[in-house]
Amino acid sequence: MVLTTWLPEDFEDLSGLHSDAETMRWIRPGRPETPDETRARLASYLVDQEEGAAKWRVEDRRSGGFVGRAGFGGDVTHRELGYTLRLGFGVQCVKLSHDTPARQGKFARLLRPVLRPLHLRYRAP
Repeated sequence: MVLTTWLPEDFEDLSGLHSDAETMRWIRPGRPETPDETRARLASYLVDQEEGAAKWRVEDRRSGGFVGRAGFGGDVTHRELGYTLRLGFGVQCVKLSHDTPARQGKFARLLRPVLRPLHLRYRAP
């Protein structure tokens, strides 16, 4: 997976993720977002990435396809690291993280490429 910056034309990808009921049941407000809510969220991501702390777009490293979002959130009192991935991508990571110690090592190896700074790519508008 590769972390990239958001562009205004990423609305359809983010809307697809945030309008999925199964995905959003775990994310506040616990229901699919309306298109207006997703537009507002994308606008906040665009502002936040200019300030340096944001949720980043996550793409599949091989296909370049949209996978989800990951990065920093929170408010003035705290910061949190979070992610929302399309169904199928997150399930594999969660399953591996709660399995045997040998598989937990595999989970760490899966995440290593995501966390290497060289995989953060800026996309020009």
